[in-house]
Amino acid sequence: MKELGEKMLEHCTGLPLAITVLGELLSKRRTPNEWKEMLHNNMRTFIHEERRKDQEDLKYSDILWVLGLGYHDLPHNLRQDLLHLAHFPKDSEIKVKELCRIWKAEGFMDIDEGHEATNRRFNMLKDEGLIQVEKLDSYGMIKTIRICNLTRDLCITSDKDGNNFWEIMDSRKEMDQYSSSPDTFEDVKPTYKTHSVAIYVNRDVAEEFFPLINNDRKAGLRTLICFNRLPYPSYEQVIQPLLRRFQKLRVLKFENISYGYVGKLPEEIGELVHLRFLSLKGSHVEQVPSSIGNLIFLQTLDLRTNWKSEFPNVLRRLKQLRHLYLPLRCHISGNKLMFSHLKKIETLVNIPLRYCDLNDRETTNLIYKVRKFKVYFHASLWKDFNLKSSGTSQRRYLDSLALDNLSRSRVDVVQFLSGHRTRKLHLEGKITQLPEEQFVPLLTKLTLERTYLHNDPMETLAKLPELKILLLKHNAFEGNKMVCSHNGFPRLEYLSLIALEQLEEWNVEEGALSSLSNLLIEDCYKLLTIPSGLRNVTKLKKLVIKRMPREFTTKVEERGNDFYKVQHVPSVELLKVLSGFQLNDPSVRCCSRIGIPLARHSFPGDDEARSPAIDVGRVAQRKKKATKLLLFVDVSCDFILFAAIRHHN
Repeated sequence: MKELGEKMLEHCTGLPLAITVLGELLSKRRTPNEWKEMLHNNMRTFIHEERRKDQEDLKYSDILWVLGLGYHDLPHNLRQDLLHLAHFPKDSEIKVKELCRIWKAEGFMDIDEGHEATNRRFNMLKDEGLIQVEKLDSYGMIKTIRICNLTRDLCITSDKDGNNFWEIMDSRKEMDQYSSSPDTFEDVKPTYKTHSVAIYVNRDVAEEFFPLINNDRKAGLRTLICFNRLPYPSYEQVIQPLLRRFQKLRVLKFENISYGYVGKLPEEIGELVHLRFLSLKGSHVEQVPSSIGNLIFLQTLDLRTNWKSEFPNVLRRLKQLRHLYLPLRCHISGNKLMFSHLKKIETLVNIPLRYCDLNDRETTNLIYKVRKFKVYFHASLWKDFNLKSSGTSQRRYLDSLALDNLSRSRVDVVQFLSGHRTRKLHLEGKITQLPEEQFVPLLTKLTLERTYLHNDPMETLAKLPELKILLLKHNAFEGNKMVCSHNGFPRLEYLSLIALEQLEEWNVEEGALSSLSNLLIEDCYKLLTIPSGLRNVTKLKKLVIKRMPREFTTKVEERGNDFYKVQHVPSVELLKVLSGFQLNDPSVRCCSRIGIPLARHSFPGDDEARSPAIDVGRVAQRKKKATKLLLFVDVSCDFILFAAIRHHN
């Protein structure tokens, strides 16, 4: 068996992923005959013959052979899962929750499948080494994943060989070395089996879409997902003919189209009567037509955007709706929105209190049964909503609650939050104070943003027994001293302090933050030094210090005065302004997040670090508004490669 194992190991060519997959397979087979059967099983039919011409291609084929063994050893449903993952662009971080909603809309997943069952599916793929788990949520459930590029290539090849679930339109001239995606859509062999298309928009939107729209064989498409790579795309020209052509769509999603212009969504959207999933997240939609009320099977409607948008009062007709995301600046035409007809609703996000009737008992009870609820309001409207809500006898089981006060006046949230059983809480905007003691005893994640609290919030928050994630952002606290008291925050794992502009002193007493593993300190310009008590936080694995004054960062560096406080931390990242650097060298190219080369920019250095700066990932979108560009890099970097800069939402 040792000899057989060594022969199979040769096909892995040293790749850890392939070795992991092979190990998983061999662990399920106990006899030499089973090992021989697997070794001689010819899985190389998944590799095109032209990929075996030289030594490098042979190496690639060997790796895919091993991955193919793992793929075909999976249960049928998990193989289908992988095929559906392969349409995402390479290196994409995939949101599991949204992916499952798409699958449910397609009928690929049972509409009532819960989070636990979904988590088991992806854990099985992770255990086989075919996907990577990127993030877990506060419950320990899988939140985001990546599919390995090699696994993706294998799935695309397998899909072409028989299933034809997806066709990928990618017009890029320079494809990745082993990508099996065609250079153009016309290169794809027409097939009647394909019901899903993923289109990667790299150039003019019309040039990308009209070959698809004019293809009669594709009129029966059920799923169309667009992955945008342009900084200022305009879909106004193509959206109407697209809706007219593909009236059998169940899923229509435009991914990553921030600043994308749609204009007025055409009335034809109402003719897509089979539609279950519609997402225009991030796009500029000026008006949504009343015909959207015809989409009686719609399960997910995602219109999240910061642009002002007009939305019709037709929710009462969308009785199958489970997830509703409205624009942040939403104007409702007609009477106030009513939610009492949405008996299956699970998510209500960006609900404008001004345009909604939330005070009747039926609606109030409905709200406390949803999993996620976010409402924004002005202080003048808060009191009535607060009294009505707090007076209900309905027990509160919200999984995620977000309150956003848009006005300059403070609001009192103490009574409203009393007795809540929510796990995640986001408070944004000015509030009077936090409730005392354990105001939300089951809370695992808390975000305070622009709350401008006068009193140190740590005294209250340290008592929350289940709190694992705490984010204090943009003047959540406007005092100058903060203390994490003795034995406080027993279960806190992640702490983020961002833009606390008045904070000068932070103390961590012995026994505090005993479970902390990740800490971020960013833009706290008046903070003088890192707490001495951090040296007692033995579980701290990663410390990120970003955009802090030079006096602060130099203390934490090796040989600095504060280095002894953090020398036990395995990963310390110091991100600061690159001083006096200019992009003059033609061999160095600075690119936006979508790969567009940027014009020459200078980097003023630390002295101007407090001036308004622009994240490199947003330069292509700001264009002429950019007057200054500051680049933040690891201070230990000797060489900087400007290849791709991730856009941070």
